Amino acid sequence: MTIETAVTKTQEKKYYIVERVYIGPNRSDDRYYDADEIQIISREPRTNASGEVRTNGWLGASGDWSVTAYGEYPTLEAACAAIASQWGEVRKVENVSYWSGAEMAFKPGKYDKYSAEKSCDWVYDLAKKQFRNYG
Repeated sequence: MTIETAVTKTQEKKYYIVERVYIGPNRSDDRYYDADEIQIISREPRTNASGEVRTNGWLGASGDWSVTAYGEYPTLEAACAAIASQWGEVRKVENVSYWSGAEMAFKPGKYDKYSAEKSCDWVYDLAKKQFRNYG
């Protein structure tokens, strides 16, 4: 491969947005309560049944996860702008699973989602701190 070919291949790199949504039976389980993820990937998204490339639309469901593609973008910045436009405020995932082809990942919403149990724990810890200050 020549240098020109390598540069051309780098310039041809595209980015795709996919959303992974947990659809399994344990949605109220703390492990899955905030599990949905919006990913920017660098490989073409494919349907899980036929393996055909699909840049827009439902890709399929497997292992309690539904995956949908939301377009092709020429740059990482353009993909990030599209996420902001479609989902509004999102939270960046710090530990992205790069083995899945994800360049970046985000959680929908500005704030962490809390289950009822996690919310109660948060309020309890906050109240404990407040009452300690008065005693």
